[in-house]
Amino acid sequence: MSLIALMINVAIAAEVVLTPSPDPEALDRAARVTGADRDALELQTLSGLFPTPEPRLLAGGTLTTCTDAAAGSLRLVEQRDAIRRAIRAVDHSRAQTLAEEFTALLPCLDEPLVSEVAGQVYLYSGYLAGLEGREEDARAAFRQSAVFHPELQWDTTYAPDNAPLFYAERDGLRDGPRVPLALLPAPDRLRVNGRMLEPEGGAIELPAGRHVVQLEDGQTPSLLVDVDTSSALLLPGTVRDELILQVTDPASWGSLDALLSAALPADTEVLAVIDRTVYQGRVGAASWEVQDGRMVRGRILRWTGGALLSGGLLLTAAGQLSGRSAATDAQSALAALDHEAYLEAEASYGSARGGVVVGGVLIGSGAVTLGLGLLQPTAAQRMKMGRGMGR
Repeated sequence: MSLIALMINVAIAAEVVLTPSPDPEALDRAARVTGADRDALELQTLSGLFPTPEPRLLAGGTLTTCTDAAAGSLRLVEQRDAIRRAIRAVDHSRAQTLAEEFTALLPCLDEPLVSEVAGQVYLYSGYLAGLEGREEDARAAFRQSAVFHPELQWDTTYAPDNAPLFYAERDGLRDGPRVPLALLPAPDRLRVNGRMLEPEGGAIELPAGRHVVQLEDGQTPSLLVDVDTSSALLLPGTVRDELILQVTDPASWGSLDALLSAALPADTEVLAVIDRTVYQGRVGAASWEVQDGRMVRGRILRWTGGALLSGGLLLTAAGQLSGRSAATDAQSALAALDHEAYLEAEASYGSARGGVVVGGVLIGSGAVTLGLGLLQPTAAQRMKMGRGMGR
């Protein structure tokens, strides 16, 4: 491959071109500005990267969605009351079955969760486990009751034997560690366990355990998310095409990259065309650069100039060394009256001088080429201009 062909390969070889709305002309502009092969580019919108709307967890934890009919808050209250009646009737097996059915209803909620009701049901589960001597199960249930309702009190209609264990778990959870749950994309606000939250930095902090997550978009169903470590919840149904405008805001690059990482393989080249500005990024890099034709030409010129300079310096240095060696050999040949050796040394000296001359030409050409490349806009300069356009 020739030096010039190698330098041209510096041009972007992107695979995906994203726009805020479908725009066939974006492919032409992206190809023209970056030098990429137009036929290798795929025009997409952000929502188009997520063809199925089903939410999913991208890291640790489990996600449960509804597999039955929608249920309202009254249905949960009726289930809780049925558990109470079973406990009073000393039908502990039925009470436990009803408690499991209650959990299955949580992702089917079509109304905000009443956290006290959920907390009470898990308190009853812990009470039953305590009666049967299953202390670890009792602890887990009491802890979960506090996840749903941190201010819950012991139900005094039941024997207080396990009340100290309940309060120990409740109070321990209150001051215990939290695990981050990233939301992709982050909604302006959402309900978690019945309480309204506003995500900060695209994430919420939660105690380990089960959580009922409910969006305010009127479309996404309730979700039962069980986490014990850092995780991320992908919400494809809430992805809006205009989120690609975040390429103009460095503060949003991290969340945008997390979203792209959920749809595309790592290191995929991505171009975003916003109005008449082209941005280039790579999945996993969480950074974007503004591109234009002058910038690509500048990159090629800088690389070419640097290569010419390096080659010229090496050739000049090698020529000078060869010339000194040839001069020494010529002097030795003269002293020894060796005419044939003198002619060989003279020829070597001439070749060395030619190398020095060619090296000088390469150095001069490289300096000019590099200078022209430095006159072209850099990524930092273009990014400043792009941010101004995006405002």
